[in-house]
Amino acid sequence: MRKNTRQALTAWRNGKSARPAPSIWSNGDALYSYATPLVMCDDDRVYLNVTKYSPTTSCHQSALAAELRDAVRVDNVPRGFSGHLSQCL
Repeated sequence: MRKNTRQALTAWRNGKSARPAPSIWSNGDALYSYATPLVMCDDDRVYLNVTKYSPTTSCHQSALAAELRDAVRVDNVPRGFSGHLSQCL
C-alpha cells in the first residue's frame, strides 16, 4: 500500500482528519478519493466503495480492499456522492 493511502487509512481508523495527498484524505468519518467516499463505518460494519472511477482511485480501492477484507462492498456510487455508503446498497 502506498504511503499516502496508508496515512489516510490510519487517520480514518483513528477518527482523525488527514490529507496526505490531494487525491486521498480522511475527515475522520470517511476516507475519500478526490471528492468521493471510499470507506465509511456504520455501527459495526465497514463499507467499501468499489465503483470504478479513475486509475488513481482504482489503486486506492485495491489497497483498501486488501486491508478491509470484511468490508461490505458497495457499487454504483455516483462520483461526489455526499450521503452514507450504506444508502447505495
